[in-house]
Amino acid sequence: MMHISGLRMFTALSFGLAVYVASAGAPTASKSTYAADTQLDQLIPREKWAGSGLDKLTVSEQQALAGQIAALLGTAQSAGNGAYAGKARSQWRQLQRRMSKDDVRKLLGEPSRVSVSRFYEAWEYFGGTVVFDGKGHVDSWNET
Repeated sequence: MMHISGLRMFTALSFGLAVYVASAGAPTASKSTYAADTQLDQLIPREKWAGSGLDKLTVSEQQALAGQIAALLGTAQSAGNGAYAGKARSQWRQLQRRMSKDDVRKLLGEPSRVSVSRFYEAWEYFGGTVVFDGKGHVDSWNET
């Protein structure tokens, strides 16, 4: 997983917001929903929303911005050099069944998305997905 500095994240956020505002025209008033908030929460911590003006965006603007940031992060990930790709593969190859969530977090870093159901939890990374059983241990994974 690629580490992105705070300055790069701010630059990507600013660029995405500028592109969205330039292409979308006048924003429309809309009520905030859990889905839009959750998408941005996964990308930018909520405590930083007020300082960057994210709390003033409409739901559709938040969704568009979250999509743009995710696309930028995906582009940066795919543009990574071969040395990084080799390192990522070696990290995935160290995964073992029954590892704890903390062990996976130490090995692969923070997931880009988390999906939770009654029976399992899946952590999605740009390099694959790790599935945990109901007790929080690695059940399976796939590398992309």
